[in-house]
Amino acid sequence: WDPRHKRMVPNPRGIAYYHQLFRAMSRRAIRPAVTMYHWDLPYDVYLNTKRPLRGVETGGWTNPEIVRHFAAYAAVLFHEFGQYVPRWFTFNEARVFTYLGYELGVHPPFERGLGYVANKNVL
Repeated sequence: WDPRHKRMVPNPRGIAYYHQLFRAMSRRAIRPAVTMYHWDLPYDVYLNTKRPLRGVETGGWTNPEIVRHFAAYAAVLFHEFGQYVPRWFTFNEARVFTYLGYELGVHPPFERGLGYVANKNVL
């Protein structure tokens, strides 16, 4: 997280790792299908998008600003790995992670009653 610009910063070592992985897959004629989000919002994004909503302090997918963060993340993925990845999936089980994490509060971030708000921002 870059506090000055209030956004995530790509990890060069992570980018290099995936370039190496996708090149190795390409040499073996493996065409990857990548899920961009599988229930793994970085904690710094959650913390730095917190705001009051309906009497509770909440963050992550309940904050409309998350859309801008996800779009920036997607742009990095497409720019860095688009040449290797022919199929992209944005979210895995979007309704499930918003319902369990933001409505029922049984999965991280353990919030309750905000599933609709989170689901709206994911869509």
